[in-house]
Amino acid sequence: AFIGGGEDNIYDEPLISNVPGMPFAVLGSGGGVLVGGRHNRLQGAHSVLGGGAYNRVRGNHSVLVGGGGTMESDSNSIIGNQSAIVGGSGNWVGDPAGQVDGSSIVGGLKNLVQGDYSFIGGGRSDTASGPYSIVGGGCGNRAADTSSCVLGGTGNRAIGKYCSVLGGLRNSLEGILGAVEGSGILGGSQNILRGDYSVIGGGEENIIEDI
Repeated sequence: AFIGGGEDNIYDEPLISNVPGMPFAVLGSGGGVLVGGRHNRLQGAHSVLGGGAYNRVRGNHSVLVGGGGTMESDSNSIIGNQSAIVGGSGNWVGDPAGQVDGSSIVGGLKNLVQGDYSFIGGGRSDTASGPYSIVGGGCGNRAADTSSCVLGGTGNRAIGKYCSVLGGLRNSLEGILGAVEGSGILGGSQNILRGDYSVIGGGEENIIEDI
């Protein structure tokens, strides 16, 4: 393990998250690196935390670089393995119920990744909670099922497998009784799509729904 400078930084024993019933058991060797910054904490084997303030890494083979803020509520945090956060403030890769693996956030403010192998590319208050999901940016967007995607815009929701919202304002792609599948909204404002394998190209307040 290595700490290179900074103030009030902590490196704890490494953690492994693949033991049934013991999601963060202490095992293995260290090899973590914590460089600079202040009030940062690293718990994980072969992970790196570089700079910033009040940042947290709790997992193995993960990287967090910069960002954070002036208090603990501004911290960037990783709870999981093979994951990354680069800059920003108040960003989270992880789930209170357990770790999230292979996911990343690149900047932004108060973004949350709760799906494995998922990505948020910036923005504010975006959520990627499905596995293999993507939010490219924007504000208040949500991709919440397997391979779902919201590329940008504000307040857009893609809650369905293999579904996408490319942009716009408050577009919603989700079923009444469950998630839709294989559908897309290309843009526009306040469009609603509740059918499988369907597309809304744009416009305002258009609706497609299964009967």
